[in-house]
Amino acid sequence: MMVKELLGTDKDGNQYKNTHIIKGFKKLKDIEYKTDEETGLRVVKNRNVALDESGDVILDKDGYVLSLSGQKIPILGKIRDDYLGLKARILFILPRRNNRETRIDDRPFPVDANTSDIDNYAKSIIDAFFENPMFKETGLNDRHIQSLLLQKRYAKPDEDIGIVFEIKAI
Repeated sequence: MMVKELLGTDKDGNQYKNTHIIKGFKKLKDIEYKTDEETGLRVVKNRNVALDESGDVILDKDGYVLSLSGQKIPILGKIRDDYLGLKARILFILPRRNNRETRIDDRPFPVDANTSDIDNYAKSIIDAFFENPMFKETGLNDRHIQSLLLQKRYAKPDEDIGIVFEIKAI
């Protein structure tokens, strides 16, 4: 559902399947190979391509190349004119040192040396999110994030620690 919302619909209400204009689907001839320097073997250069146990590309019954999640891999043209990118907000709700209870005079934000930099927190979450094959197939990528709002704070009394991650199309 989230991918559909991020990709949007055209003026006629049809659901977009990708951030780019799709020109067709990959066949075996469209797959690029490279030589693995360590093993000397020929390996698939294209990302997100499904391989069998012997390292051969998996095709569907019509000869189209399948992705890791079993979908036909599209051949992409230019980015759609109506696609502007993504905006995201991430809130990190952190535990206090030694998981102690919050007191009335405690700071709400971590400024001491026991928490990581906010950019490191953000990078790990964003990278994990966009490494999903579903996003790779649609062209959604973390380089498309145009606006990013980050905040880290300590958990309030009786609040669970965790991460709130919101992402929307611009």
